[in-house]
Amino acid sequence: MLPLSDPQRQLLDADALRPVQIVDDETKRVYYVISADLFEQIRPLIPDTTFEPRELAPQLAKTAAAAGWDDPVMAAYDHYDDRHPAS
Repeated sequence: MLPLSDPQRQLLDADALRPVQIVDDETKRVYYVISADLFEQIRPLIPDTTFEPRELAPQLAKTAAAAGWDDPVMAAYDHYDDRHPAS
């Protein structure tokens, strides 16, 4: 666990119900710090499993098909760049 500095503590105490945004200067990644109480309230919304993007592929394909992307006419878009090279 990392100890808080006085300025960090003041920032967190200013509004305990809102997350505090912090940025890693080296990586530019953004993080949010929330109180343990707030985390426990939202914990049921966070899945216990690791998200795997490949698991979405079947649902994405089904959604795309329902939107008409499996229509044979749409196949022309698969070769659009071949027929229209960039200048």
